[in-house]
Amino acid sequence: MVELRKLIELNDDGAKYPTLKFHCDWAAHPVLTGRTAQTIVRLFDKYEQLIEHVARTKGVLDQKMDTSFMAALGPTLTLTNFRNEFNAYLRSHNLDPSIPNEEANWASFLSYYARVIEDCPLRCVSQGFKYNDEVVLKAVAPALDQR
Repeated sequence: MVELRKLIELNDDGAKYPTLKFHCDWAAHPVLTGRTAQTIVRLFDKYEQLIEHVARTKGVLDQKMDTSFMAALGPTLTLTNFRNEFNAYLRSHNLDPSIPNEEANWASFLSYYARVIEDCPLRCVSQGFKYNDEVVLKAVAPALDQR
């Protein structure tokens, strides 16, 4: 990821592949506080606000409650944009796209990537968030199939 980040910088591709650049940065830095990190923390803060609201109202969602952030939270949680940009970037530079393209390779890559970024927080300082000012990934080993 660090080598890929260097390639992005050398080719001045950061604006075209912002999610990929962010994930490369996350692998290289112990803490991220930039604009993308703050956006992600903001999404989690809004999500926590929604969860608290649903808990307080016993599952009744107020029509005034803003849930538009969920459209951005979904691809963030599933890493869809990361995978798509990773694939596009590799292809645009005639590099092997098998990691983001093939399910088994992607799953293996994510298990290693998660270990690299685990405990490297996305942090916001003085943003006035109510529930979260930091997001930290914790990698969990998958449960063994008990069939």
